[in-house]
Amino acid sequence: MSFLVFVYPSLKNTVQYKAGRIKFLIPNSIFMTMNPRLMVEAVLYASDKPLSIRDISRVISLPAKQVSSEMRKLVRDYGKGDASMTIVRIGNRYRMQLRDEYLDIVNAVSEPELTRLELSIMGFIASHPSCRKGELRDKFGEKYISSLETLKSKKLVHGTKYRNTEILTTGKRFFEYFGIDRTKFGEVLKSVSDGRAGSEGNE
Repeated sequence: MSFLVFVYPSLKNTVQYKAGRIKFLIPNSIFMTMNPRLMVEAVLYASDKPLSIRDISRVISLPAKQVSSEMRKLVRDYGKGDASMTIVRIGNRYRMQLRDEYLDIVNAVSEPELTRLELSIMGFIASHPSCRKGELRDKFGEKYISSLETLKSKKLVHGTKYRNTEILTTGKRFFEYFGIDRTKFGEVLKSVSDGRAGSEGNE
């Protein structure tokens, strides 16, 4: 991948900052005059994926301990509920996102990344681990094919060849994309599975 590089002239101590395909070599002195908490907030806002303290530390060239301290303050401030955004923790990473109650408001101006059918198929695969393609055909009809390919291309779904079909599971980007805690999700699935087994045994 090629980058455009902008460099401040006659500077020895610089920090590399990358935004899309543009790289900036910015003097340390500029970073030092910025508010650390606002720097952490800006990086969270600009990122399309969850970031660890170490990730943010590398981007803004601040010690991880200081970034962690500023992150705790941000989480506390956004947790008060007087903003449309919130900061969620996913494992050891953080992500800034809209609060659920504001999602309907922005639908008119934001293009959904996944269609309603794709979301339905994603939900089915997530709640039925190791389901087969035939199960999607039975539930959604032949129209499932293109939606499944979209989910695979986004790495939200992973398919493993099995005889003349595929076994489908959640992909490696599923948890970070939807902001879901992997451990809690596993516990929910187990309780649902246990409930199904119990109901089948009573029939």
